[in-house]
Amino acid sequence: MPPARLPNALIYLSSLLRPRLLRPDLYVPTIANVDFRRLRQEKGFNAVVVDKDNCVTLPNEDGVYPPFKDAWTDLLAAFPPGRVLVVSNSAGTRKDPGAIAAEAVSYSLRTPVLLHTQPKPGCSPSILSYFRGELGDPTTLRSRIREQAQKEIAEEKEDERMLLDKWRSAVEGPILGPLVDENGEPVRPNERSEKEDRWERDGVEGKEGGQRHLPDVPRKRGDAEVTLRKGRDDVPKDKAGGEREINEGTSGIGHNAVESSQPLKIIVVGDRLFTDTLLAHRLRLHMTRDASSQDVISIATTQLPRPNDVRLLRWIENVLSRRRVREGPTDWGRYILRHEPETAVTPEGLRARIWRRLVPVWLREPSPMTRHPRSWPVPVLLGTARGVVRTTAFIFRYTMVGARWIWARAKRRIEQRRTGAKVAVVAPEVEQTKAKIA
Repeated sequence: MPPARLPNALIYLSSLLRPRLLRPDLYVPTIANVDFRRLRQEKGFNAVVVDKDNCVTLPNEDGVYPPFKDAWTDLLAAFPPGRVLVVSNSAGTRKDPGAIAAEAVSYSLRTPVLLHTQPKPGCSPSILSYFRGELGDPTTLRSRIREQAQKEIAEEKEDERMLLDKWRSAVEGPILGPLVDENGEPVRPNERSEKEDRWERDGVEGKEGGQRHLPDVPRKRGDAEVTLRKGRDDVPKDKAGGEREINEGTSGIGHNAVESSQPLKIIVVGDRLFTDTLLAHRLRLHMTRDASSQDVISIATTQLPRPNDVRLLRWIENVLSRRRVREGPTDWGRYILRHEPETAVTPEGLRARIWRRLVPVWLREPSPMTRHPRSWPVPVLLGTARGVVRTTAFIFRYTMVGARWIWARAKRRIEQRRTGAKVAVVAPEVEQTKAKIA
């Protein structure tokens, strides 16, 4: 019997009681430092669950972070289409009404995005259902709109044909004679011309009852080419027969994961221990009921583009996990790619590196100030600090200027007094010398 689907609060509580659950199998700087091809070839991993924010993209953005573009392309090429699944706690959840953000992320990242009602780490059953092919083909808003358009066009075409048949039966008779085509041949009411058949076959809008057809639009994903088309019969129905909202599934450009003859082995990649590492633990329990299983591994990324979000939670994660990895028989460090620097270190590059090391990101790249009160403290703090620094620098600068001016005047007065004292001492001697000479 698989473990129960627990709420996230209980999962977090279990990690507080057992901090070892927060230890990933591997720490890497970014996804560019993981050799996914070797992991698939040597260890048999055939699926990847990857986080979006701060792992592939910047927070609240859809496109791949530019330094990660090549690494993301290599990751997609290392696995079959549909085997790389993006699971985010922003796109594809209740925070994303209508799955609009999930569709945009899927279009930008060229891979499916999981639609789940329970955020990570409690969505492990939905992830397993996807990789086992139980959620059906990925759907997008474009495909739903296109299906509805095809349905409306089919109904309109049927109405036009019924009106045409009714008109033919009304006008055909002994007075007007039978209907004839362009060549003068009689046409039966239910017979279609060769031109109408050609119009329908080619998907071109006809002039006289020809079918208007929306051709299938192929979408590319990697080297494969798939068509985003799904019948209306596949849309879930409620008890009354009407369509109901899809609350779990996938949104993506690409086809669904194909069931493999090999056992499912998953790599979970993310930057959060409370979500991604615990998600890997829940997947192990649901798959093998063994927390020490090596069929699911967790990889934590450490070099984050914007680490200023939930800084307190990240600190708590590091304290509880002690920055250690999960114990096991496999040395996952062998699958780390260590990139050599492309260019020599210049003084400018060294200064920039020291600047990045000493100054935190939230000071180097502060978030813009918006109308939301939560965005006010950091910009206000930085603005106040800049004002204090500039005021202090202004006071110090002109204090030094005034001090130098006062010192110059005092020095001049001292020299004048010394010169006057010498004159006063020499004057009597001069007078005595003059008297003797006289």
